[in-house]
Amino acid sequence: MEALGEYVSVLARCARVATAKSDLHLYQLHLADAARMLAAIREGDEMRLAEVLWQNHRAFGTSYLSGDEGETACSAMMKFAKFAESRLESQAAKNVFNGRDP
Repeated sequence: MEALGEYVSVLARCARVATAKSDLHLYQLHLADAARMLAAIREGDEMRLAEVLWQNHRAFGTSYLSGDEGETACSAMMKFAKFAESRLESQAAKNVFNGRDP
C-alpha cells in the first residue's frame, strides 16, 4: 500500500505543476485508476488489480504527458507496476498484467 501511496503522491504533485493544462484530464484518469487499484488490493482481487495495472501501464505508453512532470509520473507508474507485478501470486494474474489471456 505504501508503494501505491507514493505513486498517488507523485501523480498529484505532477498534476499540480503540469505546464500543459491539456494533460490535467490524463492525470485525473491515472488518479482514478489508482483508486481502482487500491480497491482491488483491499478486496484481495488480484485479477482486477492486474487488469487495471496493465491498462494503466499501456495508457502511459499511448497518452503522452508533457514536460518533466510527465516523465516523473511515467517513471512513478513504471516503478509501482514493477513492484505490484512482483507481488502478483497467480500465473493467471501475471498473464493479465502482461497483456495475455489468463
